[in-house]
Amino acid sequence: MIKLGEIRNSSVYFNSEDSFNEHILILGKSGTGKTVLAERLFLEVIKAGGTIIAIDLHHALNADQIPEEFRKEFIEATHEIKAYDSGIPCPLFTPIQLDDQKNESSIDTVSAVTNVLAQALQLRFRQKSVLKNAVEYVLTNHLYEERGISALREPLLSNSTDSAADVANKLEEVMEHNIFVNGSLFIQKNKINIIRLSQFDLKTQVTVAEIILAYIWRLASSHGIRFEKLYVGIDEFQNLSLSNQSTIARLLSEGRKFNTSLMLITQSLSMCFESFEQKRLMQSALQVYFRPSGNESRSIARLLDPYNAGAWEKLLRGLQIGEFIGNGPLLVNKTRLEQPLKISSRTSTTVKVQGTVRNN
Repeated sequence: MIKLGEIRNSSVYFNSEDSFNEHILILGKSGTGKTVLAERLFLEVIKAGGTIIAIDLHHALNADQIPEEFRKEFIEATHEIKAYDSGIPCPLFTPIQLDDQKNESSIDTVSAVTNVLAQALQLRFRQKSVLKNAVEYVLTNHLYEERGISALREPLLSNSTDSAADVANKLEEVMEHNIFVNGSLFIQKNKINIIRLSQFDLKTQVTVAEIILAYIWRLASSHGIRFEKLYVGIDEFQNLSLSNQSTIARLLSEGRKFNTSLMLITQSLSMCFESFEQKRLMQSALQVYFRPSGNESRSIARLLDPYNAGAWEKLLRGLQIGEFIGNGPLLVNKTRLEQPLKISSRTSTTVKVQGTVRNN
């Protein structure tokens, strides 16, 4: 269970053990408390023996941005990876150990690494074929160990086809900064592993984040990574892919099988995502709604309770900083609840919604 906040001095928990998955979606306009809640939830996961991978795109997880009341505890639980300064240690080209304790073959490693990069870069068939040849060249000659991901530059640029040029262009900044380097996997167990990406331009941030997600999926789905509970947290994730074949889509639908969950934070559903993407995000077992952006209160209210949408819309519009609606499997005083609740880490109130009293 993960503690979310308080209702009239009673603690409210995300009842993750009884939910169909453990994904958490956090929405709300800027400045309402989304990131602070995410930081608290990171600590709750750590206390429960879990591990966090936090992809920091906007300095949101800098030490000076953490609330003073739990800053020391947060910093002590943090393992920081400064991608711009020293790259991200990642044994990307190393064969993983399978369930039978044997290492996968080099042929399978080439295919797997190609799939990771092709997934992240959304490559077409010919581009993927060119990339596979480059990956095979790097792996056969053990170049990743020496040069990191920049080793892909040589085989890609030596290929004169347009497809090779396209792949090299998509990977240009990643290779230029040599963002992925050989070494032990950057993830430390039972830590908040923060990957700093804010110094890169947006395109590079997205590419790196997608590669990380695709590689984590490779490890998780092949049992090459074994953590009791792993959460991948991404603030302002709206620029990442939510297509049918995206890694986020795969994690949303199958992550629980591999003890891997998502904590996704953004400002708006309707302004940032297409309707099919919104439906996909609603697969998250727990949705957390802070005061919505723009005119989104009405659509969220309909999601919460179409029969009492007016009352919920009014409640959403009146949420104060740090107050939110939790919608999903909840636990209050050992009582299981499957209804939306107003939750706060500060003073609680009793909320009346069309004749129904809810203690919040």
